[in-house]
Amino acid sequence: MFAKMSTKLIGIVGISLILSCHVVTASIMCYNCSSPSDGACGDPYKGTNMVECNDGETCIKVVGTYENVNITYRQCNPAALTCELHAKYLGSVQYCEECSADHCNFSSRFELASFLIVAAFLTK
Repeated sequence: MFAKMSTKLIGIVGISLILSCHVVTASIMCYNCSSPSDGACGDPYKGTNMVECNDGETCIKVVGTYENVNITYRQCNPAALTCELHAKYLGSVQYCEECSADHCNFSSRFELASFLIVAAFLTK
């Protein structure tokens, strides 16, 4: 009797652990800032303020102009709020990228690619 109960208990605990791991990994961490109120939000980015996003949200980095003021913001982003909608609300967007990995809204892919190219040459 104890063997059957022990096997069932192990199965329940195992399934619970798998489900809890899924829930933990469903949300991502994004950098969160907005210029001009946060001068560190622009590039090169020096901020460390991170937030945990809600399930289904992505990270986003937007660089644009609103009412003749250059702005950069990094934040969690609802799936329905696309880069096209950010451009519509801001009026002028020079850069917008959504991503879905922890801390992925740190810099633009171009900046990262440039860094990797330089690093590759320095290591030769």
